[in-house]
Amino acid sequence: MLFCLLAPAIQAQVIDSAEVKEWVDIPIIEWKDYYSYDGGFRVRTPGPMTERVDTITTPLGPMAYHTFMHLVNDEKYAENVFYMVSYCDYPPGALHQDSTDLLAEFFTATVSEAVRSVRGQLVYSDAIEYMDYPGHIWRIHFRGGDAVIKTKALIVDDRYYTIQTVMKREMVLNRASDTFLDSFRLLRE
Repeated sequence: MLFCLLAPAIQAQVIDSAEVKEWVDIPIIEWKDYYSYDGGFRVRTPGPMTERVDTITTPLGPMAYHTFMHLVNDEKYAENVFYMVSYCDYPPGALHQDSTDLLAEFFTATVSEAVRSVRGQLVYSDAIEYMDYPGHIWRIHFRGGDAVIKTKALIVDDRYYTIQTVMKREMVLNRASDTFLDSFRLLRE
């Protein structure tokens, strides 16, 4: 990766990123596309994703919960502490995409559970659409307001996706979070 720095005489000078790394102790992050063909999505991520599958018990029976996460090793300069995509497949017909009332109830319950699970405070919540699929976005402050979770959730047929970033409060408005959340794409596009 090459950078262009302006010299005092206002002349552009091209230097190698390795040289920049020697001058400052800030890691240079190269974003890459991460593909999950089984999950049916791709997302831009600042580092490798690890996959985990858990079985969760629900009133609808046991369900496989797939999680893909990039945990930032050095939080010193990190805009976000971690980046995560997760999904689970519901039984056919369990997610009523044709009923706006039932979808609203589903997302309200989901957001309430997310707030309760981290003992946080809901700061923002709104309905969204992605490729004609229903979704929701929300932001929760937790750990006494020192940490923030940003979430985008989508229902695609019988699959429920969440795309999340977690950051320190002082980093609540950061480009990396928006890049990650907005880069999520279904592979069927």
